[in-house]
Amino acid sequence: MMDFKSTEGIPMMRMTSPYEKQAVKLYTHGVLRKFVEKIQKIPHMVVESIEVEGPNTTYRVYKYDANRLQYKVVFNESEIIAICTCCLYEHDGILCAHVLKVFYYKNIMLILEHYIMRRWTKEENKGMVSDDDGVQIKANNKESQIARYDDLSRVAFKVVSKGSVSERLWEFTKNIIMECNKKVERKRLEYEKEATYSNQVWITMQEVKGEAIYLRTRLEFFVQAQWSTLKLIIS
Repeated sequence: MMDFKSTEGIPMMRMTSPYEKQAVKLYTHGVLRKFVEKIQKIPHMVVESIEVEGPNTTYRVYKYDANRLQYKVVFNESEIIAICTCCLYEHDGILCAHVLKVFYYKNIMLILEHYIMRRWTKEENKGMVSDDDGVQIKANNKESQIARYDDLSRVAFKVVSKGSVSERLWEFTKNIIMECNKKVERKRLEYEKEATYSNQVWITMQEVKGEAIYLRTRLEFFVQAQWSTLKLIIS
């Protein structure tokens, strides 16, 4: 059974942090549940600064009550961006508990705009419905440009975050991005040219079709006229 519940109302749950309060108003129910799971891990984690290089500080983040995996979070103070070795944001588009712990440690108490994937928000998902398995689908099945933008943004964010770690990486990454931009622009113009050509071909085909219909009509009229003339002669 399909419904629109994921875009309406505010679910009943406890408010334990500024992140959760913001997320309740922002995210759809399905994404909110996953995000709250990450938020609830924050109090159980330890954050330690292990390296500083320019505006970038590398933190070690781990659970204090378990001898488990440790993750590294590189935080850029000037840009207020962070990347974690768990890569949850790059894969799923929501912040991981490790990055949230670092933000909390740095007194950043909001989900920053550049970390909000619009495809997961209530506003963007208006017109979305859930199928019997709870999977959201577009009511009109039209591919969303915003969804594609968000997908590329996650990839670009990962590249930029890694590329800003050092001066040498920054210079290398910038050159790669500039070259990529040139290639994308060339491909965009190529696709536009192909689309224009296809449109012109379609118009030409329609014109030929119209001309063919006109000639067929004239031919039918001519044959009918000749047959009428012939019948008069015979009679």
